[in-house]
Amino acid sequence: MTETVAEPEVDPAPPTTPGPSTASKWLWRLGVLAVLAVAAAILYVGSSRAEVTQPTGTGDLVVRQLSPGRDAKALRQTEVGADLQDGFDGRLTINGIQIPEEQMEGVVDPSSTEAARVPEGQELRLRPNNRNRVYFAPGSNKVIEKLPQGEVTITVTYFRDGQPQLDRGSLTWTIDVD
Repeated sequence: MTETVAEPEVDPAPPTTPGPSTASKWLWRLGVLAVLAVAAAILYVGSSRAEVTQPTGTGDLVVRQLSPGRDAKALRQTEVGADLQDGFDGRLTINGIQIPEEQMEGVVDPSSTEAARVPEGQELRLRPNNRNRVYFAPGSNKVIEKLPQGEVTITVTYFRDGQPQLDRGSLTWTIDVD
């Protein structure tokens, strides 16, 4: 007797659901492409409108950064100045007007408790902690209340801290004030 082996039952193929049509595939691809194109356009417009207020280099070994940078646009109340290498101090001139040190950023009020702590006979340093930051913000009761509209010329004159006769130099740049 021969044995007959029963063949296993084979399930019929599961019913397939129809996939997306060719037209809907192309619509999806075009939609994704359109979103990417809009994103690229927004990135391009945003980066082209960005204003850099401080250039990465000034071309001077002592002056590290200018604010606002060369040929930048600025508002009439914009703070202007420069960051100098450590160990240097400076003064600003704006359109030929020398800015007094007592009107620059970081000045200690002579009537403050910090000024009162200076030992008698020792000179009060008006800007004790930020000698290498030479900045001025226009305002009321200052030599310049608002920057004039148009081209403004700024000069920073620098020297060794506490030694105005050593390593003296200057850097001049212009900004456009609206």
